[in-house]
Amino acid sequence: KRHRTHMSSLQIRVMKSVYSEYKTPTITECELLGREIGLRKRVVQVWFQNARAKDKK
Repeated sequence: KRHRTHMSSLQIRVMKSVYSEYKTPTITECELLGREIGLRKRVVQVWFQNARAKDKK
């Protein structure tokens, strides 16, 4: 079973500000953002997926 990633408020704030600019970052952008804030690319990707799903509701 995979471990749940706990994100700091700073990491969430950064991702929210990026999300307000553009909602679908490329894989490369996810990788760069992840490096910048200390998260794996996949974690960033899934966060954006979930954010888009929440926006739909």
